[in-house]
Amino acid sequence: MDISNISNFSYLKDNNINQVEIQKNLQKIKDLEGNLKNTKNTDDAKRKEVAEDFASLLTSMMLKEMKKTLHEEEDPLYGGFTEDVFKDMLYDEYSKILTHNSLQPLVDMIYKASIDMDKNA
Repeated sequence: MDISNISNFSYLKDNNINQVEIQKNLQKIKDLEGNLKNTKNTDDAKRKEVAEDFASLLTSMMLKEMKKTLHEEEDPLYGGFTEDVFKDMLYDEYSKILTHNSLQPLVDMIYKASIDMDKNA
């Protein structure tokens, strides 16, 4: 499946999701996929790192979508654009920590799938 073409993900177009954000995330995924393909069979540490980055990206996307349901702009203490930028970075860090500490089965699954892709290629 070509992940660089958003038309392959029709459900993303139908749900009022920010298309620019989707394109950025698809590019990140494509870059990670390229990094994964460039790793050799002997470079397990790099392959594991890319798998963790990919899982972290998925977790970050999930957390940002969950954040949209909070309606923070209704809060009288809402800090506006500056708070949004800070929280985006904060959620990225949360996703890295969450992936590293709690989502190792997901990382392992991505890692094993990348090895299987190499064997089938």
